[in-house]
Amino acid sequence: MIAPHLPSVRPDDIEGGHGCEPPERGASVEVELRGTSIEKALRGFASPAWTPLPEAKVREQAESDQDAVAVSGRIDDREVDVYAFQERSGDGPITIMAWFADDD
Repeated sequence: MIAPHLPSVRPDDIEGGHGCEPPERGASVEVELRGTSIEKALRGFASPAWTPLPEAKVREQAESDQDAVAVSGRIDDREVDVYAFQERSGDGPITIMAWFADDD
């Protein structure tokens, strides 16, 4: 579902899950991207279809040593928040996490 929005990601590289990790929504998926930046990683999640989340909400999900950006939008008629995290040092991969709203 999110793979088409990400640079150079095969659907097989995306891990799915469901649990009570923040922000305690519905199902989640996670993927790590190497050799890119947060801006490039989220390029496929551009406005007007995607809205940036407030900085305060994004900081709640990030570790103190991470840079983070997040957007909210819809994929296949499901609400989803997509977060991108990277160590502030710039080392390591970009972690993309997407949380889907529960279907009610």
